[in-house]
Amino acid sequence: MGNGRPPRRPDPDPCWLTLSASFARPEPSSPLVGTLSLRDAENRLADALDDRALVLDVRGGSIREPLTRIGPGLYRFSVVAPAGSGGGHLDIAVRYRGSLLLERRVPIAVDHHLAHGVATARGGCALSPASSAARGGLSDVPMTTMGVVVLGLLAIRRRRVVSIVEYCRIAVPGSWVMRWRRVVHLDASRPLILRRRRSARLTACRRSARGRVPDAFWTRSGLGRRLERAVTATSADELFE
Repeated sequence: MGNGRPPRRPDPDPCWLTLSASFARPEPSSPLVGTLSLRDAENRLADALDDRALVLDVRGGSIREPLTRIGPGLYRFSVVAPAGSGGGHLDIAVRYRGSLLLERRVPIAVDHHLAHGVATARGGCALSPASSAARGGLSDVPMTTMGVVVLGLLAIRRRRVVSIVEYCRIAVPGSWVMRWRRVVHLDASRPLILRRRRSARLTACRRSARGRVPDAFWTRSGLGRRLERAVTATSADELFE
């Protein structure tokens, strides 16, 4: 192809060839696309060449799309591997006036793993009965198991105390436990509950020991009655003393 400019002979060193994949599939419907860039010894684009002097040679497959100029010094092509050729190789070579410019060899396989290695079955799991030493006693139990047991016991104990306090809160209005009296809460975040003692004194049981205990609050039976004593319940034992 001539356009008035002298052709620049491509040099093998600055020229480059890239492929769309590192392997070719053994399927004629899955082509391997290549891109070729031609440059001269001064790394300039080698354009205005005689296209008949640029030859694409393929072994182990066939050419689907011949060398096609898509820009100055830039060409594209595609090749395919025949069906059933897995395990072989596809050789691609580009020559200019009989001299080799670039060549590539790619494996033919159905996927990347088979193209670059052999697929093997690895991993798995196994079960075995526990040894007699492991069934010996509590001393052989792992420390992690012991930690879970201890945390579980602590959670049960904590839940028991909290449940008692919550039961006191919700069982006050209309409860069958007649000794409990309904109160008007001064602090909604720390509800108070009254219990009548034999000495006719009222004790204030609080869910938490933190905070100030008010010295007076109201009951349904005696509005405006001042408490003679108010204490704080920090545990279930103090709550039901």
